[in-house]
Amino acid sequence: MGRCFQTFSNVPLLAKIYGMIRSKPPYYMRGGHHRNGSGSQMETVGLFSRTGFIAERTLMFRIVLPPETRDGFEPGQYVHIEWESPEITDEKGNGRDFSIASTPEEWPVLSFATRLTDSAFKANLERAADGTPVKVSGPYGEFTLPSAMGTRKWDQPVVFIAGGIGITPFRSILRHYLGKYSSVPFFLFTTNRNVRSIPFLEELREMSKNNKNLFLEQIVSQPEPDLPLDLETGILTPDRMFEAIGERAKNGDYYIAGTPSLVSSFTTALQGARLSPEQIHSDPFFGYI
Repeated sequence: MGRCFQTFSNVPLLAKIYGMIRSKPPYYMRGGHHRNGSGSQMETVGLFSRTGFIAERTLMFRIVLPPETRDGFEPGQYVHIEWESPEITDEKGNGRDFSIASTPEEWPVLSFATRLTDSAFKANLERAADGTPVKVSGPYGEFTLPSAMGTRKWDQPVVFIAGGIGITPFRSILRHYLGKYSSVPFFLFTTNRNVRSIPFLEELREMSKNNKNLFLEQIVSQPEPDLPLDLETGILTPDRMFEAIGERAKNGDYYIAGTPSLVSSFTTALQGARLSPEQIHSDPFFGYI
């Protein structure tokens, strides 16, 4: 899996961009939580570029921050991205919040993935030239792993439930932590419409193959002929998840990211299974705009 680095030779352009006056972005919320998180937040200008398509109508892109940008982020956090001078605008605005899909080791490069829509913001993602300046603020959020991960036992799983593009924070977390906590069992359940729409399909397969502590179950809701053997058809339900995890399910920490309906249904099921609020972590993706 290659890291998303790129070298820019236009030094005068960089100097001009990095010297711009930073303005404080408007107040936003994501996932029902106020923007917060450990450590300080940055407000800077980075350089946008497209990485390529990773699934049907699903674009991966990256932003290279100034080399002197301090601090970093915790896997699972997100940033706010805003076009400085967009070619296309609409009433939905020039900024969006994005979960970071890359790892802290790749800093000061941040990678993201998104489903494309007909909004002006997403149109600019497709049309903007590589090297276009964008405002970046953050990181925000507390959708991060619990403390004392190093003391967790084999019967204390970490469970990820990803609906569609909700996989992005989990990609960051898994790439960063899987090798560090090889004695901790990680369960990743993904649900998508069809095989073509699964983000990071091959990467997740390789990740599961190379890490014995990762259990991967990828489900598509639409039946397809000649479905690969490592994929399943149907609906991801809490009962299906609990059956796969087994007796240790009650000891796990659960992270749910995706549409509000998916987050709500799994949160309700976990509460009904008498898990404590501290074991349930949610990140609903409101409006794929």
